Amino acid sequence: MRRDRPDRRQRERGFTLIEAVVALLILALGLTAVMRLVSTGLDATQAANRLSIETLLARSELARFAVEQPIEPGEQAGELAGGYRWRRIVRPLAEMPGLVLLEVALTVWREGRDAGHSVTTLRLIPALAGGRAA
Repeated sequence: MRRDRPDRRQRERGFTLIEAVVALLILALGLTAVMRLVSTGLDATQAANRLSIETLLARSELARFAVEQPIEPGEQAGELAGGYRWRRIVRPLAEMPGLVLLEVALTVWREGRDAGHSVTTLRLIPALAGGRAA
């Protein structure tokens, strides 16, 4: 019997260094991909939360404006609680005998952010003498 070659049991005893390094590399790549997915999911959740808050605030302000003050064409802006700001733009779209159709757009955004969320609605209001909005 020749002793030049290692017998089968000696060759199958464990992992080689290269196998261990490749396994760790594959594990590291997999964990990196999972971390990116988690990060993307968290970003999407934060964006959805911000959009929900801005939409609710915009709808609330539109309802408040309709009750507290007459709707007139023009632009107004103001502040809300929590560091939010709003801008309302009202413009006439069409005039009919005794009525004016207005487009009311209200944008809400967080202080320090460039973009916010806009909600637009149409309002039909009585016209004043001369065809202007009441």
